[in-house]
Amino acid sequence: MESVQTRTSQDKDPDQEYRVRLTSKGKATELMNSCSEVLRSALDGQPELPEETRRVLLEELLANFEAAVRLNVLVGGQRWDEAPDLEGEEVVDLEGLLDDTILETTGKRYSYPKRILSHVVHALKAERKILVG
Repeated sequence: MESVQTRTSQDKDPDQEYRVRLTSKGKATELMNSCSEVLRSALDGQPELPEETRRVLLEELLANFEAAVRLNVLVGGQRWDEAPDLEGEEVVDLEGLLDDTILETTGKRYSYPKRILSHVVHALKAERKILVG
């Protein structure tokens, strides 16, 4: 008789990544901050705890939460610490930028010929003087 090997979920693909994939570190930070506010209120219903103990437990709770998020998140395919911090950059709306550029160019096409017409006439007159003169 042949033995049948059963595969567990760990045996299927040892290289499979089970981390949450994100595209923006800024959005993840915003979500962590909002969840941190909820965690801050977690110990409010414990009046028997001394204030110092409550403060220490809250700090540990927040630190563990942030560490767990950072360990279990991939930002753009990279670990949290390796991912670039793009908080200073805004996401560019390419369609809006293109629309603005088209409008600006259209306005220039309309107004610039009127502005340069006198200069072109002056240059043509000067060229004609040189050729005739």
